[in-house]
Amino acid sequence: MGGTVKHVTLDWDQITHPGNYVDYLFDTYRALPFEDVLAFSESEVTDNSMPNREVLEDASKIHMLRDAIRNNNLIFTPQLVYEPWYSRWRVHPGSGRAAAMWLEGYKSISGIYVHFQEPVFKDATNIGDNIDSNIFLESIYMNKRVQADFEYYHAFPKAAVECAKTQRMDYEWHWHYVKTYRNWKFVRWSEGKNFLKHKYNWRSYAIDLWHELR
Repeated sequence: MGGTVKHVTLDWDQITHPGNYVDYLFDTYRALPFEDVLAFSESEVTDNSMPNREVLEDASKIHMLRDAIRNNNLIFTPQLVYEPWYSRWRVHPGSGRAAAMWLEGYKSISGIYVHFQEPVFKDATNIGDNIDSNIFLESIYMNKRVQADFEYYHAFPKAAVECAKTQRMDYEWHWHYVKTYRNWKFVRWSEGKNFLKHKYNWRSYAIDLWHELR
């Protein structure tokens, strides 16, 4: 359909900056009672019922990712999304990785951008390079290699079931602003079957982060 996949590098002032969110997240985390943090760290990895779960999950995950960066164990490259309705770039998925990279002093953010050949989308000609399928499979990794799982979802869904999945995958993506009947799709890569182990790992960082923020 004429689309391309690009490897793009942006300065922090060119994207939705993670700074404000990180400040809010860590300030909220710092104020939590230790009992909540302890219960979270000791809970079953599939238990999502505890209070303040999203704050606990997001903050401890960023803390774990910072440690991964320091030890050259960061796995996946973030993805960059262009939103023509806001004329902005955003990291998704990979906002946690982006926050950790910013906290660790990265001067810019690099990631994969799926470009849809539609008039309203920037083609990233001056800030990115086209990559083919072979380079793409190498480019999704940063330091550490695992077996990646891939999932696809419609960028501009029409059917109700497609709309529901797209919103679940990215609730900030406002596809209805773009009128197209081309079957564009996003691709997402992750740990797949190893995700629960990954989730268990970041919960183990919860107590250390709470003490560090005190």
